[in-house]
Amino acid sequence: MVNTLKATAPVTKQPYYGGFSGEFSIAAEKYSTNVAGKNAKWVFLPDLGRADGDMGIAPVSAPSTIPADAPRLEYNIFLAPNDSTKVCLGILPTQDINPARGLRIAVAIDNGQPVILDARKGYVDTFKEYTASNLAQSLVLKPLPPLGPDYALVSRKQPRRNEIFDNLRWLDVNLNAKPGMHTLKVYMIDPELVLERIVVNPNNKYPSYLGAPAVKHTAEVK
Repeated sequence: MVNTLKATAPVTKQPYYGGFSGEFSIAAEKYSTNVAGKNAKWVFLPDLGRADGDMGIAPVSAPSTIPADAPRLEYNIFLAPNDSTKVCLGILPTQDINPARGLRIAVAIDNGQPVILDARKGYVDTFKEYTASNLAQSLVLKPLPPLGPDYALVSRKQPRRNEIFDNLRWLDVNLNAKPGMHTLKVYMIDPELVLERIVVNPNNKYPSYLGAPAVKHTAEVK
């Protein structure tokens, strides 16, 4: 059995990711626009991760910032009709190197208010640092954020797999956006994070390892 869909492709002058099938993914380095911030910028890190490379921050000593002053990556996307838009950022695992400050990254669609994510989500506490006793005594430690609802990426659904085995940590957020063409924006808040992959609307009926293959659609101008 083959399912087909008759629909009209969006009219746009820019190549884009997404479509009417729901789930889609984007390699971090396949951005449409790279906007430098006040004190830092996103740079390509070749031969890192599973693709051609990942996106990191330069300089790594840049100060933390707010979205208005932050470097950002922009991606042209097309969203099918859906109740909401779940965006999953795949970042390389990192230690909680500054517990008082945390590790943060932000996401927005178009000109919406950026949502700041706690990048410690999914952190594997190998050394039992975040016990109730330690949290009660520490002046800087903050509880790890809960994983939240599950979704169909293998490292989240399989209890034996995590960021240590997969070398990838998933951060998710629900954003509101109408169907059609949009700009997905990823902002640096803290400089230590490295972005590898973005998965939008993971399909829980068909679990995958890294999301659907990334397909860049060419512009269709009328």
